[in-house]
This record gives sequence, structure tokens and C-alpha cells, in this order.
Amino acid sequence: MRLLKYALRSLWARRSTTLATACGIALLVFVLAASGMLSNGMRQTLMSAGESSRALILEHDKWAEQGSRLDQSVLGRVAAAPGVKRDGEGQALVTGETVSHLIIGSPSEKRISTLQIRGVGANVFALRPTVRLVAGRAIQPNTAEAIVGRATVGRQPGLELGGSFELASGRPVHVVGVFESGGSVLESEVWVDLDAARSALALEGSLNSITARLEHP
Repeated sequence: MRLLKYALRSLWARRSTTLATACGIALLVFVLAASGMLSNGMRQTLMSAGESSRALILEHDKWAEQGSRLDQSVLGRVAAAPGVKRDGEGQALVTGETVSHLIIGSPSEKRISTLQIRGVGANVFALRPTVRLVAGRAIQPNTAEAIVGRATVGRQPGLELGGSFELASGRPVHVVGVFESGGSVLESEVWVDLDAARSALALEGSLNSITARLEHP
């Protein structure tokens, strides 16, 4: 009992230091809890873009799509690989894509954004069935058209249905649709016709990644 009274008197005598210490501990706990929630949220967002029945093929020793570079011929070898799922017509469910980043906006207006641009083929929805259009229509092959993820709409002028932006200098792309993907990271992307993306970004004959649906997870 005397020890408790002594401890309480000691704390009261050093109340400023005690309060500062308590506040510091509370702040540390808050920061750690917030960091954990942010980490879990980012992990869930990234994982929601993947599926156990879908394989992503990258260049050897590369861990991100943008840093990977594959020759177009690899697409045929993947399509012929065992275990790749086929559609009702016997076509392998594989697609090659390019991934790049584009800085758009006006420095004078302090509205600069970095967009992830994905060059996609006509069968992109068959490879990613969780993605669906919520406005407009799909991209027509071999055209300078784009569809934008729901999270990008309105971030910059032109990033809306009926708008347009430049994929490269003098290479405008017209937005014809808006898509969603269950809140996954894909909703922060802009999808452009594969050939239009490769032509504008000097990636002819190359792919950054290949996606294949598998017969079994």
C-alpha cells in the first residue's frame, strides 16, 4: 500500500513528464495500428487483382510488369503450353500486354497525375472476368481508343467518358468506356488498344507481360 502511494505521489510530482510519456505511447500505438491497417488494405487491393486460375508471365528475374520485356513470339509458346485453358472455339485464353506510366496534367494548374497505361488485346475481358464495363463500350481493335478505371475518372481533364488525352505527343486517345473491378488496383489503370499503345510508346514487337487462364488453379 505504501509502495502504491509512493508511486502515485511520484507520478503526480512528475505529472508533466508522465503526461508526455503517456501521450507518446498513445501516439506510437496509433501510428503502428494505422500502418497495419494501411498495409492490410494495400495487400487486399493488390491481391484482389489476381486469381489462382490465372498465370502472369514475366521476363526472367523481373518482378514487375513494367520492368519486364518479352518478345511477341513468347505469346505463341505460352498459348501452346499444357494446362492453358481454351475457349469454346479451341483458342487458348492468353493475352499479351504492355504496361507503362504516363504523366499528364498541367504544372501551371498544379494538377499532375501519373497514370498506369495498360495496352490490352480484344480478349482482355475473357482473361479478367471480374472486370466489367459500367459506362460506354469496349475498345475497338486497332483504334486510338481507351477505357478508364472508375478510380481515374475526373482525376484530370479528358479522363471521362467522351474525353480524350494524349498517349504521346500528337497521339490523342479517345475514352469510350469506364470499367470497374471490384475495387481492385486495376480500377486505377487506363486501358488502351495494344497496338495503339505499342506504336505510340515505341514498343513495337514487344510485350511487358503475358496473362494466361489455367485449366486448374
